[in-house]
Amino acid sequence: MLAISGLARVMRELPDSQFGGYAAGLWESDIANWLCWKVELPGSPPDKYTALSWSWASLNTKVTFESFWDSECLVKLIGVELSCFPDVYGEIGDGWIVLSGYLKPIQLRQTEFMNEVKVVGPQGEPLPFLRDTDVSHHVYMDAKPALLESPSEVFYCLPLKRNNYSVVYVYCLLLKGYQYNSTSPNRPRSSKLARPKLRAFERVGLLEICFPGREALKKFLGWISEKPLETEIVIR
Repeated sequence: MLAISGLARVMRELPDSQFGGYAAGLWESDIANWLCWKVELPGSPPDKYTALSWSWASLNTKVTFESFWDSECLVKLIGVELSCFPDVYGEIGDGWIVLSGYLKPIQLRQTEFMNEVKVVGPQGEPLPFLRDTDVSHHVYMDAKPALLESPSEVFYCLPLKRNNYSVVYVYCLLLKGYQYNSTSPNRPRSSKLARPKLRAFERVGLLEICFPGREALKKFLGWISEKPLETEIVIR
């Protein structure tokens, strides 16, 4: 992480730099792009805190980023609050990002096929846009899904980005509610930051949805815009 931070400092100080602010291993200028990282082979949850859940630096495993050319952003960055030492490129003590977007409640279900994870509605019902057999989806969990022990637990889907190709891919953050009284070892132990007033969430994975065409995409766009749960989302 220190080596990456040193490189980020150099890139940020270039005369024609367009990266914007640096936030826990990501660039603010196109935050939706940088949040679209995924873990191909999830391992065990981290046994100590290293970074905030939305940063790839929170995991001690290999991650990959999606590439976007002709694409559309589905969230807007409202703000970033970080406690770092000695500066923004250093150790991440605590913080959060605030995004504006469409947050939808869902459930995550493990299948019998190699512990594959699928997305269903908040009551366990099929989601309307996934009833089309031509639409496929893949869940990339950040860690092995021991967190799915309770099949009725509610998670959340936050669409981040979509491309504009003939075959449309949409990428969504998978979140769960943040528990401030958790004893998990991957939590910040102390913070000088005041607790945000809005409800907070933490990242658990990335959802990739493939639509064979724009007609199939319409059901998804209708679903996310119908009664969104939140318009401003705090992610820790």
